[in-house]
Amino acid sequence: MHAVLCLGGENIIELALDYDKIPSYFKKHMANMGIWSQYLWSSLLNLKEKDLSKVSENLKHAIIGGERCEINAAETFYNKTGVIQMTGFGASEVNTTFSITHPNCTKIGTAGIPLPFNNVKIVDDSFNDVTYNKPGKLLITGPCLMNEYYGRPDLTEKAIYIDEKGTKWYITGDYAVVDFDGCLTVLDRYVEPITINNNGFEEKVNLLDIVEKIKKNRNVKNCKITYHDGKLILYLSIDDFTGLSKEDAINSILNTIKSSLPYKYWPNLINISDELPRTSVGKVDYKSLQEIGNNLCKSYNGIKLQIINSSPNKIKILKRK
Repeated sequence: MHAVLCLGGENIIELALDYDKIPSYFKKHMANMGIWSQYLWSSLLNLKEKDLSKVSENLKHAIIGGERCEINAAETFYNKTGVIQMTGFGASEVNTTFSITHPNCTKIGTAGIPLPFNNVKIVDDSFNDVTYNKPGKLLITGPCLMNEYYGRPDLTEKAIYIDEKGTKWYITGDYAVVDFDGCLTVLDRYVEPITINNNGFEEKVNLLDIVEKIKKNRNVKNCKITYHDGKLILYLSIDDFTGLSKEDAINSILNTIKSSLPYKYWPNLINISDELPRTSVGKVDYKSLQEIGNNLCKSYNGIKLQIINSSPNKIKILKRK
């Protein structure tokens, strides 16, 4: 709600975060602004062409909150509605909204520039600052930064970092990057690097760095990756923006993996579904991904890039050359 207020929202209706109901909300109320996950925004694309046209005429700001704005999905949304998806980032520890894109800063996929007097720091595992365009752990600060978690000094100690100048920073637990324009992109929740065995040598790698390489393919709608018992599992949903057949889109994504990643980082299994599993508020359900990964490992045949096409009712192995 704070993000909506930042963009001039006045009459605010709080609606249930329901994928199936959101299109009817927009048809009824003709809202000109909204904020929820990108997945929930995509529900509008299920409207009939006539209804979508009317909704799009009224919609001025489509704000994504609670998850990252995927550039490919944002381009598809714009192509069908003419509305640019903007993104905000915030946390309760800094009084909700920390940064947001807006009409004067519409760098798609980023969370914009921090609001006045807020500041951001990207650090490595040793809390050393990293340079622009290099991802790392996200720390934020500002005049609204909390003093502590009331009655929980143990949690406060873990969440607050004080630098050599005495500035207090909130450790968000996110993995992010700041570009040369000063725009913040929160890539995902930070996960500790995994250790893989490569020809007898152990090597640490951040799974999110692998995902970013794969997402550069325009046929990717969204993807995540997990690690199970020495196996990398990619969870993938495909965007129909390019008009390719599903088979051709998959081949294009496989070519991106082969050309941009060393063999040792190729996924062992690729689980393809219409959408990644979601929580009740539209965020990616990481717990479900872990459960799916555990089950998929049982079918692994030892070959890299094994494709699995899954739906709610069945899981079928696709034979590939």
